[in-house]
Amino acid sequence: MVVILSFIIFLFAVYTLSKDDFILLRRNVSLEQVFDSAFLMAIFALLIARIVFVGLHFKTDYLNPLVFFLVPYFPGLSLAGGLIGSLAFLWFYTRFFKIPTGRIVDIFSVSFISAFSSGLFILGILSIVQKAYLLSAITFIASLLSFFVSFLGNRIFFNVKWRDGALSLFMLFFSSVFYIGWHILSLLLQKQSLFDKEFVIFAILLLLVGIISVRYATLPHKKI
Repeated sequence: MVVILSFIIFLFAVYTLSKDDFILLRRNVSLEQVFDSAFLMAIFALLIARIVFVGLHFKTDYLNPLVFFLVPYFPGLSLAGGLIGSLAFLWFYTRFFKIPTGRIVDIFSVSFISAFSSGLFILGILSIVQKAYLLSAITFIASLLSFFVSFLGNRIFFNVKWRDGALSLFMLFFSSVFYIGWHILSLLLQKQSLFDKEFVIFAILLLLVGIISVRYATLPHKKI
């Protein structure tokens, strides 16, 4: 349910950001193409998120296709896997159909943070229902921080002329830093080991984003 509601918010944010975008209009990219890429990306990202989760928490039960694909009954998705799958899909999809990669990734990145913050808010409410009040408070604070970054991303997208793709790097950097911090607090509350496999993936992702950001800042100004 949280994933479905978050995806609806994601689609609404994508529509808001792309409906009158000058760069997309100039490149003759229609809203239909944008939404086609959004739905295909979502399917691919969910598949990769599931595969990564199963790989990190492998049990022989997952070899059963019913167990693997019935996520509502046998839950488990890797956020890191979903992000990596989304970026990989968008890179190849936009290159193949000659859609401006940087602009689309920027739009989807800002939309993702909007959906992510809404999903955290819903999780905070569910934590209250489960009487996990401290975890709920942390989740609500994280949700407010995400809402602020989402608002900031929207303002930058509409009012600041950043190089296409730079905003998505900022959003990915925030997602990695944010997830690591929130994950550490959650595990400390549950008295679990901090260095689980998902944590390591996000730490590596954060390092890669930092390296790419420094390299990207030195490139000549052009659309990607």
